[in-house]
Amino acid sequence: MKQQGIDITRASGGDEAAVNKQVEVQSKLFQILREEKDSAVAEKRIREMLGSLPGAEQQAHAAVSPTVRELIAYDPATVLRNLACPVLAMDGTLDLQVSAKQNLPAIAAALAESKSGNWEVVDLPGLNHLFQTAKTGNVPEYSTIEETISPLALRTIGDWLQRIAARP
Repeated sequence: MKQQGIDITRASGGDEAAVNKQVEVQSKLFQILREEKDSAVAEKRIREMLGSLPGAEQQAHAAVSPTVRELIAYDPATVLRNLACPVLAMDGTLDLQVSAKQNLPAIAAALAESKSGNWEVVDLPGLNHLFQTAKTGNVPEYSTIEETISPLALRTIGDWLQRIAARP
């Protein structure tokens, strides 16, 4: 999530000062969420920390949601290490929400320890979070792309399924 904030800030034209501010705010937010189990108290502390930033109230409220708390606490490596089925993990190189550079090596490392002897990790050049062919990968770009899903992503999935089906 920290990398997501950095990548989106940069893609939105933010300079290093904006990136540093993003990292600082997000680090404080995560610290509050780790320290404070009471959501009402955490929301109040986050609102105070965000101060007069635009959307502070909405951000504070969203941050204490069970979904966000679960995302922060969730360790996908634990699940991946316990898989015994075939796995295809794909990510676009322009995915700003889930960094391929950061996540695919971690996924591969966890799968290497798994019971699955049949896994593949693929980075798809030029694709965004929705597996669309993109220029920037920035979230607002999603709705400007007519392509629903890239032929490259579909071909990668189809080829992988054929290889899986061909195995005894």
